[in-house]
Amino acid sequence: MIWRMKAMRVTLYRRKAGYQSMTTISGEDIVLNYFGSNPKATNADLCNDSGLTKHDAEVAIKSLKEKGLLKRIGSSKEGNGP
Repeated sequence: MIWRMKAMRVTLYRRKAGYQSMTTISGEDIVLNYFGSNPKATNADLCNDSGLTKHDAEVAIKSLKEKGLLKRIGSSKEGNGP
């Protein structure tokens, strides 16, 4: 049995010095904006509405809590925020 493979060509481009990519919004920014406008929202609401994965949302929330920018108010069942 003879296997024939077609050649594959891959071209890699380097960024030019001083090149700036499009501005991206970080997960932290998305979380702050979302909970700022929806303080009673849950993490599931955040993921459904923003398109963040559960893991990305958890990482962003943890980072914001460590920085002191996000804080839970109340109990885990009835509190505001994550």
